[in-house]
Amino acid sequence: MLILNFVITFFIFFSSLSFADNIYTDQFTDFETAPTMPEKQVLENELLGFEGNGSLELRSSLPGDPLKYKIKRSLRLLNNEQLVKFNITTERLKSLYGKADINSYYIFANFIHGMISEHESQFWIAIIPKFTKITNIYAQLEWFVQGAGAHMQYRMKISDPITLIPQNNKMPLKDWHQNPIQIPGDFVYTLLALRTQNGPESWDPIRGVTGVYANAYSLQSTQHTAEDQTQSNFVEQVELIHPGDEAASEILKFAILNSDAHKEQDIYNSVFNSCVTAAMEALYANGGGYPVNKDLFNPYRVWQHLAELGIIKNDKIPSLNEEFSSKITRADMNPEIAAKLKPLLPLIRSDGFDLIVRDITSYIVSYNWSYSEISILFKAFQHIPKDANLLEVQWALNDYLKNSNLSEERISQIKILAIDVFNYLVDHQFNYDPIIAQAILGLTQQD
Repeated sequence: MLILNFVITFFIFFSSLSFADNIYTDQFTDFETAPTMPEKQVLENELLGFEGNGSLELRSSLPGDPLKYKIKRSLRLLNNEQLVKFNITTERLKSLYGKADINSYYIFANFIHGMISEHESQFWIAIIPKFTKITNIYAQLEWFVQGAGAHMQYRMKISDPITLIPQNNKMPLKDWHQNPIQIPGDFVYTLLALRTQNGPESWDPIRGVTGVYANAYSLQSTQHTAEDQTQSNFVEQVELIHPGDEAASEILKFAILNSDAHKEQDIYNSVFNSCVTAAMEALYANGGGYPVNKDLFNPYRVWQHLAELGIIKNDKIPSLNEEFSSKITRADMNPEIAAKLKPLLPLIRSDGFDLIVRDITSYIVSYNWSYSEISILFKAFQHIPKDANLLEVQWALNDYLKNSNLSEERISQIKILAIDVFNYLVDHQFNYDPIIAQAILGLTQQD
C-alpha cells in the first residue's frame, strides 16, 4: 500500500488569529466596500505533522489586494445605527415573531438568497429569532463531478421563517414589515474561498496553501445553495442526531458570531483553514455542539468520522440534487477519476495519510514556498522510483533537482522533507510507488 503517492494527490483531490491592517475599513454604512486581502493569520495549537502541535503563521501572497466581493461575503451583525437606518424596531419584530426584545434576534447583513447575475449574489438583511426551535441539522458534501475531492458545509432547519429585508443602502424600505418577505427557515453555513482582484481566476488546491485566497463564512438559503451547487456537482447529505435544543442553538450562534467576528480576514489553507475545518468548527461550537474533531480537514473521512461518533441519524435521505430535482446525479461522477480513487480510499481515509499531508503542508507554509517551488517538490517526488530505499531516494532527488533553478536552501529543504516522509513510511512499513502521481499535476479542482 502506498501513502506518499496519495499525499501528492491530495493537492489535486481536496478542495479545505491575527487581523492585519486594511486599507479598506469595514463599511458599516453600506456593506458594499470590498475588504482587502489580510497580510497574515496565526493559527494556534495546530497538529502540524510529525513534530506534534504548534502555532502556524499563514501569510498572504497578495496582501492589500481588494477581494472579489460580489458573490461571496461573511455576515455583518447590524449595530444600533443600522437598525434605525433599515427601520427595524422592537414593535415590528413583535408583530412578526411575538417578542419585542431586540436582543432576542440575530439581525445581520449579507445573507444570500438568489442571484442578480452569474457573478453577483443577492444579499439581504436577515432576521432570525434566537428563540426559534432548531428542528434538523445535516452535514453536506458537495462532490465535484468532473474532479476529485469535495466541499463540506452544514445545513439547518428552524421552526420560524427567516425575514428578509432588501439590502438597499440608498433607499431602505420604510414599511417592509407590512408585507414582509419571508422564506422557510432552511439555510446552509459554508466557508467560501474569496479570490482577489489581481489573483488567480481559477481554483487550484496547490495555490490553496500559498495564501492567495481569503475566507468568507457565508449563511445562505438552502434554495440558493441548491441552485448554485447542484447544477454542476453532486451534493450528498446525512441528517445528524439532534444534539438537544441548547447545543443546536450553540451551533447556530457560533456560525453567525464567527462569521461576523472574522469577516473576510482569515486566509484560506487547504489543510488548516478550509471548508471542512470551518464546518467541523461550527458543529463543535467551542465544545457546546457535537463532539467532532474540529481540526478534521479530509473530506474523504467526514462520513466515517461522524459514523464512528454515532451521531448520524439517517444516511439514506435524498441528495440535495434529488430534493431540488437537479439533472445532475451520482451517476454523472467522472468514472475515470472514480476508478482511480477507489483502490486508494482505504489509505486516503487513514490517520497516517492525514499526518503526512499536515507535515508537508506545515513545512510549505512555514518556509513560505511559492507555487512553482511546490510544483517542483511534487515532481521531484514523482522522480523517486517504486520501492526505493533511502540511497535511491537521495539519488533520485539529486538527479532531478540538479537542473532546477531553485536556491540551495530550497533544494536542501526538499531533500529534508522527502527523507522525513520516507523515514515515516519505512517506520510504518509502507512503500512508495509513483504510478498514480504521474498524472496528478495535470488535474484541476474547484472550491
